Amino acid sequence: GYRVFTWNTDAFPDVPGMLGRLAEQGFRMVTIVDPGVKHDPGYWVYDQALERDVLCRTEGGDVYVGQVWPGNTTFPDFVTEEGRAWWGELNAAHVASGLAGIWNDMNEPATGMIAPERMRFDHGRASHERYHNQYGLLMAMGTTQGLLAARPEARTFVLSRAGFAGIQRYA
Repeated sequence: GYRVFTWNTDAFPDVPGMLGRLAEQGFRMVTIVDPGVKHDPGYWVYDQALERDVLCRTEGGDVYVGQVWPGNTTFPDFVTEEGRAWWGELNAAHVASGLAGIWNDMNEPATGMIAPERMRFDHGRASHERYHNQYGLLMAMGTTQGLLAARPEARTFVLSRAGFAGIQRYA
């Protein structure tokens, strides 16, 4: 269902075991994680994002909904410290399974056929134009924060599709 931070448990019933066996053979696994959170009440990531108020809004205060791989898609507000910290927590739990790193993808942010201009940041206070180019950097900051919290002894690996000045500190 294109739900970030989930695995198809039919195809991958024992992710930690699989990743451990691959590591023994010298393979390191990196997963692609998009910022798009499927607009799906009952999906724990979406529900948690609503509860913590960490999603981008429209000027009218509604949650901004784009159209990407999962269909109707919401987006974390990485401009806020709360949004980056929440994203970091999700990534920390994700790599705990044995992943070697994260590939941040679709983080321009890609909004599909829905115009991005209605997406607003900082709890709806800042225009899309203000932070569009920094979105990939801010996502990388949150991702790296989570990886460092999960494995402070390990060197982080974060790959980013989008970039901005200074992103080399995080990705």
